[in-house]
Amino acid sequence: MKDLYDLINIRKVNIEESIIKSIEEVKQELNGLETERMCQVYTSFIYNKLKEKGVLVRIVDTQSDCNLDYKHYFLVVPNSENNNYIIDLTYNQFMYNPLFTSMYKNGYQLLTNDEFEEYINNIKTSTRRKR
Repeated sequence: MKDLYDLINIRKVNIEESIIKSIEEVKQELNGLETERMCQVYTSFIYNKLKEKGVLVRIVDTQSDCNLDYKHYFLVVPNSENNNYIIDLTYNQFMYNPLFTSMYKNGYQLLTNDEFEEYINNIKTSTRRKR
């Protein structure tokens, strides 16, 4: 039997390449737009670019999907059973955590399920400090 994640990507799209190209395109389109409090805009633009490229992607809202007090949007792209690409071009507004260097620098990162929990906790901790 085929792996579930092989069935998700039936067109055999190069996921990481599609993410990189989508981020480049969105950065060009939104050139000069600040990242602070603009997560919904950036997330929506990248979501549409990835859908055009045939990538399975989900928008996550930290309030309704993660039960956080703080509303923040980011994208999840399935990669395998234990890891997913997280795309968040506005993550630099949160407290720096060396585990997410690629997220700060490139706007995306492949995270294991455990690392994803730490990513959410970093958002939660950072927003508490902002208040």
